[in-house]
Amino acid sequence: MDSYDVFETALLRVVGEPSSLFIFLGKRAFKQGWVTKMPAYFKFVRTEAEREAYRKHQHPTLDQIYKILAELLEMPPNQMEKLKREELRLEADWSKPNPTVLKLINESRKRYGRVLFLSDMYLPRDFIEKNLREKGLFTEDDTLYLSNQEGAGKSDGRLFHKVLKREQISSVDLHHHGNCLRADFEVPKQLGIKASAYREGNLNANEKELENLSESTDGISSLWSGTSRRARCGLAVKTRTQLRKTILETATSVAGPILTTFVHWSLLQAAEDEVENLAFIARDGQILYKIAKRL
Repeated sequence: MDSYDVFETALLRVVGEPSSLFIFLGKRAFKQGWVTKMPAYFKFVRTEAEREAYRKHQHPTLDQIYKILAELLEMPPNQMEKLKREELRLEADWSKPNPTVLKLINESRKRYGRVLFLSDMYLPRDFIEKNLREKGLFTEDDTLYLSNQEGAGKSDGRLFHKVLKREQISSVDLHHHGNCLRADFEVPKQLGIKASAYREGNLNANEKELENLSESTDGISSLWSGTSRRARCGLAVKTRTQLRKTILETATSVAGPILTTFVHWSLLQAAEDEVENLAFIARDGQILYKIAKRL
């Protein structure tokens, strides 16, 4: 039987790091008047609430995180509920199916009739199942094992033990796939479970550089980081040789962000200068013209 990690494996977020989503949540909250803190500071407080929840509960739920967040922000319950609903909306809208892993999942389902999903995550079970189902990754025969529901995680091996017991299979009968080197690869291997590390789900060096600028760019560079990863993972299925992998990474993580941000800046400058006709010249301008049309 095959099992898959959820986030950054089956699903890829639009942002580079999960915490960068909180910048955009903070923007929405500030605009709606739910909070008075600026987005970057809101990200810090939301992240601290999550850390504290993990210290207190080990495998916390979103409600437990928001209980701490409410104390830190001194927000009334009705506004906190709106904020939580907005976070769930962003999580749903900003997580996209990974076509490479979707292909693997479909192959697993043909072989075994169903697949398992394992996640160390605070989000509600119903929400994750619905998110996976709406994106073509989850069927009624599949099962989601969730740390905050099981009171056990992948990182300490206890969630894997629960899966083996409940599915009534031995460790050699399970093959797990995921992006976290420890939780999805090293730990299951120690338990005798076959494991495949999906390293492509993690940010590469260039994408990390973009992500590191997320707060100073008001979250924009995190979107570039996440977009680069999604493009790289989406095209990886067609990549066979090391040369092609190098070309792919250069195109998606270097050339793509540089050229696209340049064209975006050019369009903004043209609008600011009230330029009516913007020309992209000869072969050098062809790719820039195509990017401009997409923008």
